[in-house]
Amino acid sequence: MNNKTGVGLFAYNRPSHFKRVLISLESYNINNLNIFIDGPKNKKDKINQDYIIFMIKNSTLKDYKIYKRRKNLGLSNSLISGINILSKNYDQFIVLEDDCIPYPYFFEYFKYCFNKFNNDEKVNSICSFQFQEFNFKSSFNLQLMKLPHFIPWGWGTWSHKWKKYKSIKINNFKNMPTFMKKFNNFNYRKKQKNNIWTLNYLLFQYHKNYYSIFPNKTLLKNIGFDGSGVNSKLSSEFTSKNQKIKKFSKKLLEDNFNKYKNKQLSILKNKIKLFY
Repeated sequence: MNNKTGVGLFAYNRPSHFKRVLISLESYNINNLNIFIDGPKNKKDKINQDYIIFMIKNSTLKDYKIYKRRKNLGLSNSLISGINILSKNYDQFIVLEDDCIPYPYFFEYFKYCFNKFNNDEKVNSICSFQFQEFNFKSSFNLQLMKLPHFIPWGWGTWSHKWKKYKSIKINNFKNMPTFMKKFNNFNYRKKQKNNIWTLNYLLFQYHKNYYSIFPNKTLLKNIGFDGSGVNSKLSSEFTSKNQKIKKFSKKLLEDNFNKYKNKQLSILKNKIKLFY
């Protein structure tokens, strides 16, 4: 990754999960790694966080900075404050949490997408996770898909687009699928604001008819649905294997847009209860 691209890794109190992500990152030659650790709530959290910092300092990573909070901000505020720091310091950035393990081609994919879609006003974000239900068995090439949803597991955006989102205040969103309309409730979003930052961002993307770029094969493994997370539930619905990829063809799959769009929405409709 170049000096214009920042990588944010967010952690809290799960050293066993963090270690798996850290080992993965050691395999890539990445620069500008920013590690954000929210403040502890209790003594156990502090012990776990001390171990996380010990692992970082004894890793093979060279170019990193640690942001350790003294007070607990909560999941949502910790993420948003960290993303704001990334947006001030870099032209574009990638956001990883301590339960998101990058697969091969992850960083190459982001590097290409940052350059390719920088000036595309309809592309708001880049996502790296793909549902196993897509499972393009017939293709061994990594290709691109432009879809209306947003999934915050290993994602990225451009700082100017993030700042645009932050500058717009919307209470009543439009253009969302039917199963999302129950979340178009200001009181619900206000109640959840300390736990779920992504809901407003997702509804904003629908409201503006923006898109995310997705891979046709998942480039990330989510290990957070094991019941250990603050908000994630216990589920095996998001198991994703490292699929065989021969090359990154950089082709955008546009011909079957409506087919892929409807398939993704169908999957989300059945699984949305595990998110919010």
